[in-house]
Amino acid sequence: MSGKYENAMKAFPNIMGMLNGLSRDIWYIFLPGSSEDLFRLELNIIGQRLKDSERERVMALQNLCGLPLRPNETLAEVRAKARLQGKRKGRLFEDFMKRQDDSDDNPPGDPDV
Repeated sequence: MSGKYENAMKAFPNIMGMLNGLSRDIWYIFLPGSSEDLFRLELNIIGQRLKDSERERVMALQNLCGLPLRPNETLAEVRAKARLQGKRKGRLFEDFMKRQDDSDDNPPGDPDV
């Protein structure tokens, strides 16, 4: 690698983080051919990290609400499904609590014998 290319890489911390732990001998496999394309690679790394963080948030919300794990759904869709799930469970909980108020096991209208 030329010294000019290595000096240009110092301006891109995400690329350097990606290459951290790899031998300098194989860096050329992962890097673009020109120093101008380094900027595009840096933007791609940042974009992928943003997508990964949103994907992790989606999966955490799906796991929390008991929804099937579909990591490629949008966060807005998952939030809407979570609200519906919460309303359904809230309604079921209210129905359960109403049934708990009855002290006897007989259905209403049946005389106690």
